[in-house]
Amino acid sequence: MMRVTQSTRQVVGVIVTSFVCDLSTLISLSIDVINQEQFGTILSLVVGLIALKSIRFFSKHLQSNMRPELKSKPEIIKCL
Repeated sequence: MMRVTQSTRQVVGVIVTSFVCDLSTLISLSIDVINQEQFGTILSLVVGLIALKSIRFFSKHLQSNMRPELKSKPEIIKCL
């Protein structure tokens, strides 16, 4: 039991360490990109946010349209 606990602690330590390292790299690269090209960065952020919002809207619309069809599927299978 002691080995499992130590192994789990090591795995969690590696995951947390790599996450913190990746997060700090992402933050520093983002700051660097913003400092070098302000207009392009702001434009890409705005376009990216609009794209994400539109994808979310279309996926919710598609889910609401598919919900009745998915509810009727078990009834169709019963008839077969």
